[in-house]
Amino acid sequence: MVTTSLDQAVTHCLQGRTIDPGDGGAVHGEFVFPADFPAFAGHFPDQPVLPAIVQLAAVRLLAGKALGQDLVPVAAHRIKFRGMIRPNEPVAIVAQLQPHEAHWRVTLTLSRGGDTVASRRIDLALA
Repeated sequence: MVTTSLDQAVTHCLQGRTIDPGDGGAVHGEFVFPADFPAFAGHFPDQPVLPAIVQLAAVRLLAGKALGQDLVPVAAHRIKFRGMIRPNEPVAIVAQLQPHEAHWRVTLTLSRGGDTVASRRIDLALA
C-alpha cells in the first residue's frame, strides 16, 4: 500500500469510522484536525482554515479504508463548500459508495456541528 505524507497526516486525524452496509455502502468518519496540522500553516495566516484539498483527501482516505484499497481521484462534480473548518473542530464525513463503470462514485457530505460545510460527488478509481 502506497501512503503519502498527506495520507499519513490525515489518518492521524481520523478519530473513528463505521461502515453501514444497510445504508447502501455508506461509511461514516469523524476527524479532528489539530492546530499544528501542517495544512493550516499557510492557509491562512492568523485565520487558519482547512484547505478543500485536505477535505477531499479525508473523503478519499475514508472511502479507501472502507473498500480496503488505495484510491485516486478521477473527477469532482461541482462540490459545494459552504463553510470553513477551523483547527480542533470535529468534522463528520459521510461517504456513500457506489460502483460506477471502472471507478467508485462517492456522494459526500462533510459537516461541522450539524451544519453541512461541503457536499456533492467525486469519482475515485483504484490506484
